[in-house]
Amino acid sequence: MVFETTEKISEDELLCSLRSYSENAGIPVPKVIQFNGNKGIVRVNGTNIDKARALMNNKDFKTLLTSGTLLTIRERYFKPCEKRN
Repeated sequence: MVFETTEKISEDELLCSLRSYSENAGIPVPKVIQFNGNKGIVRVNGTNIDKARALMNNKDFKTLLTSGTLLTIRERYFKPCEKRN
């Protein structure tokens, strides 16, 4: 699942928020795959995807895409920087 934050945060702040939201929803904490301060990817168990999506759409986060493949997400939201000559 791809998400963005409403303001730039550290990875520690992200993990703390995810733990708190997950505990309140009664689901395992999503695994952070990639995070750049504003946008990130988390892995969520398929049986908890609806609950995870609901907890990630709040005042701090907004989900952008739920996909079964990491490649699709990275191609769409985390394109590598082009090399300068």
